[in-house]
Amino acid sequence: MYDSFLLADWWVTPDVFVTALWVRLALVTPFIFALSVAFYADPPPFLRELYAVVGTLVAAGSSLYLMVLSRSPHQDGQQQSIILAVLFVTLVQRVRFWYSIPACLGCLRCMAELSLCCPAMVWTCRFRPIWCLAASSCSRSSPPTGPNASCA
Repeated sequence: MYDSFLLADWWVTPDVFVTALWVRLALVTPFIFALSVAFYADPPPFLRELYAVVGTLVAAGSSLYLMVLSRSPHQDGQQQSIILAVLFVTLVQRVRFWYSIPACLGCLRCMAELSLCCPAMVWTCRFRPIWCLAASSCSRSSPPTGPNASCA
């Protein structure tokens, strides 16, 4: 699914598409694949959650890296991929609460750093995605409760 962002790279930031091919297919995808293979060793829960969080941060960071490299006038459209990464780690991968918080805050910090290092972005393009990301991060704002809750 991560490699399908190449389609967005082609449309939104065509000036760095060759770099996107290398970053996504030659660096990040093999890394994520290695993390996936590590799951077959049946690691303890801490490592399983850590693998998911690290994979999400690497995927989000690579999208931000490509956005910073681009000089396309539509580069700010790639900010939405970070929101998708947060939603993926919290809702699809179902990472436990105490592990999803660092993933969400890490993505939020990357977005805040990005807004400071891209002076060409207008005010609304800087902070609207950050607020959306903060809202999606807050979707996991309380720890699980109930008889089936797991905080391990």
